[in-house]
Amino acid sequence: MDFEVKKQTLVSDELCQEISAQQNIETQITLPDYCGDIKKILKCILRPGISNLSFSGDRATATGKVSLRLIYVNDKDKIDCYEGSEDLSVSVVIKDLPENPVLCADAKTNYVNCRATSQRKISVEGSVAVIFKAYATKNTELITDAAGKGVQCRKKQIFYENLICRKEKIFDLGETAKIPQGKATVGKILNISSRATLQSKKAVADKLLIKGDLYTDILYLSESEEGKTEKFTHSMPISQIIDIPGIGEDSPCSVVLDVKQVNVQRKADSSSQGSLAEIAVKCSAMVMCSQVNTADVIDDCYSTDCDADGEFTIQEFSFPVYTADEQKTSVCTVDMPSEVSGVLDIWCSDTISDMKAKNDKAKVRGRAVLGMLYLDSKGNVCFAEKEADFDIDFKLQESYENMKCRCQLQMRDIEWKIIAKDKLEIKMKTGIVCQVNSCESMRIVKNINVSDKKKSSDDAALTLYFGTKNEKLWDIAKKYNTTIEAVRSENAIDGDVTEKDGMLLIPCV
Repeated sequence: MDFEVKKQTLVSDELCQEISAQQNIETQITLPDYCGDIKKILKCILRPGISNLSFSGDRATATGKVSLRLIYVNDKDKIDCYEGSEDLSVSVVIKDLPENPVLCADAKTNYVNCRATSQRKISVEGSVAVIFKAYATKNTELITDAAGKGVQCRKKQIFYENLICRKEKIFDLGETAKIPQGKATVGKILNISSRATLQSKKAVADKLLIKGDLYTDILYLSESEEGKTEKFTHSMPISQIIDIPGIGEDSPCSVVLDVKQVNVQRKADSSSQGSLAEIAVKCSAMVMCSQVNTADVIDDCYSTDCDADGEFTIQEFSFPVYTADEQKTSVCTVDMPSEVSGVLDIWCSDTISDMKAKNDKAKVRGRAVLGMLYLDSKGNVCFAEKEADFDIDFKLQESYENMKCRCQLQMRDIEWKIIAKDKLEIKMKTGIVCQVNSCESMRIVKNINVSDKKKSSDDAALTLYFGTKNEKLWDIAKKYNTTIEAVRSENAIDGDVTEKDGMLLIPCV
């Protein structure tokens, strides 16, 4: 009988390269006539946004805008603001990529320094970083069976996650928002933040249908009353179709929606009043689809007929044991640098997180960087930046020894309450998309080499062997060049180990 092997393909993706590149921002700004003179700078905000990502040859390029927003107190002791933008264009060379990589890019602010050089001029220095990530698909051939030339295989059934695809789709959303009734008309946009939330996903005929909502928080200065702030939230629906060949209705699939860039402009109505706001947002949907499969992998082998040896490798197998896409609420107390008589707005400028799992529990430790516009006891406008720590616990259905986690956080809503003259209670509603995988690294056979040379035979029909309790039948059969089935049959053993100390009859095959 000819020697044959059966194989099964494990498809995974891996982060093959991650490269960060910087763009420095150095600009001198003269305030336009509609802005008041600067008395005190409260906050200068740089927000980089990527609108386009291209890859040609070995060069990746991200382009977009860096919005610059200055919030300050003017010469009339009223809050005022200025908004401008700088072009963003960052390129990196990414070499030695495999075929058809998936390229993603995110931008963040490294730092920003701002100072007034006169009542009408400001100098801004800062730096933004674009982080390029290249993911590649990896195919690993697993030997699941072998037959012929007396080859014996020890098998172990494993579960593993088989990747269907990783894909990012960037899309535009836009709408003209009407200022809610009872709110003052818009003079200047003071601050904006936008977030996208997933409501549903459904796979149909090689396509993924996603639905969600985009929320944009707009803090602005009243057109009619100088220094008065107003805030409202506008929502618009998200509906996208993403082509994913091979996706099935039962394919595990995670979708992370992200806002890449947001722009809000005051818009006058027919009476020339700013009762409208033009909202333009660039979003992305990062999709990962996979299927949990099973396979019988071979972790040892030998031949009863020929000289044979196995080549081994260490392979990690993982599969999801817990996934979540939900909103959690956490509460913390923040000490303020001065007395607080009122809060104008609180927003989240950054979040960092780490997720770990042990036994049947998983925990996310997070930190939110909060920007706060508030009034002190004398009614002066002040700004403070504070870090708020929070923990979020998850309960797993089962306990696993080795687990790996991935998670992404999105600050969806922030509420506050003054609980003392210099303390705020902050309630944060955080969206969490996470996955916990059970992982096992094991030695498996990656190749079996079988020669045509026959093994020398033993004339004895049986060999006597004195074994000990719980000795593995596989080790005995391999040592005496027989099969595990023959040892079981000859000694009336049902399992894979010896049941007691004593003599065993080892048949020759």
